[in-house]
Amino acid sequence: MPNSIARRQLETIDEQWKANHLEAMDCRRLEELLLLCVETFDRINREEEEERLAVLTNKEPPPASGMQEYRDFFSEWATLCKNFLKPLDRLEKRGFVVDYSERFRVCIREAEGILMSDSDFFSGNTLVRLRDEAIEEFRQGEAKDVEGPA
Repeated sequence: MPNSIARRQLETIDEQWKANHLEAMDCRRLEELLLLCVETFDRINREEEEERLAVLTNKEPPPASGMQEYRDFFSEWATLCKNFLKPLDRLEKRGFVVDYSERFRVCIREAEGILMSDSDFFSGNTLVRLRDEAIEEFRQGEAKDVEGPA
């Protein structure tokens, strides 16, 4: 019969495997949610762009509520999806690479920009934050070349 040290080691292995397995399953479920968040954000964005184009090309009259319905959609989306930021951070701190996390965070930032009033957007603190984010993206090699008007 194995001695008590071997038994404890075997139990430790079993406990660690179970804990790691549960975290991996949490990560997988979160990835599925993030993908759904990204797809939903893109769909709202596409529908809003299509409606704007239809109005601009006189294919449809402007909606009576303006584009408020889409702002409400983005607001509801952002409120719901921000709930996933803490679990995402927790899993990443534990060493997990979470699929769709970067695109998800971009969607969150875009929604915040859409929902922000012009006066808040163009205030000093916001511009400083955007500048700092752009500098950090550049330093990390994530910046993209943007072509201005010719």
